[in-house]
Amino acid sequence: MEALLSQEPYDLSCVANGRELLARLEKGEPDVILLDVMMPGMDGFGICQHLKTDKHWQHIPIILITALNSKEDVVRGLDAGADEFISKPVEGLELRARVRSMLRIKQQYDQLKATMHDLDGFEVCQRLRLDAGQIAVASTPGDGSIFAFYLPRAHSV
Repeated sequence: MEALLSQEPYDLSCVANGRELLARLEKGEPDVILLDVMMPGMDGFGICQHLKTDKHWQHIPIILITALNSKEDVVRGLDAGADEFISKPVEGLELRARVRSMLRIKQQYDQLKATMHDLDGFEVCQRLRLDAGQIAVASTPGDGSIFAFYLPRAHSV
């Protein structure tokens, strides 16, 4: 992986296992995590699920990389919270494109977070779980009006 990304303008940090990753996260937040599924100790699926259920790390895009390539493995990875799934052998062009895509998403998240932080007078007052997995976030500005931001409804098949 490192060789495939070494020509890119990234500050790469490599760790050998999930425990080292968690320790590294305490030192600073990465913009993207490339996570091999087959690792000693906790596997990549477990680490991914752990990170995606932790409010401090759930917004960091995770690309799972594995020799497993069945549809069940892909679904398991996505269900664990992975944002992308790449099968080995990894092709450099695809890896770089997917990393750039995840970096764009993380940059948009960071910009949205900064914008929300800069909006004076707004206070998130409640989160409502609606039908079909729809989420609304209601905010109250100083004048008492309410704004709701809706994610698209999940379509059932």
